[in-house]
Amino acid sequence: MNTINIKSMRRGIYAEVAERLRAKGIDLKVPTVRMRIVRGIDPIAMEIYAEILQKRIAAHTRAAGKLNKATKKLKEVS
Repeated sequence: MNTINIKSMRRGIYAEVAERLRAKGIDLKVPTVRMRIVRGIDPIAMEIYAEILQKRIAAHTRAAGKLNKATKKLKEVS
């Protein structure tokens, strides 16, 4: 059975932050972006990170709800 993994929400998030920063004209590599977010020294990167994480958490919540509904219906049928 497939389960929704919370750790998967963070997969690739630093690369996505780096892409959005590139779109704004700030060219940083992914490890540099990660360091700046972890240390809390780049407010722009941290803002983008928080926005992306919020969207992913909302999507995770919706998916978890759909999974629970499907599981309940499956149990009712069987």
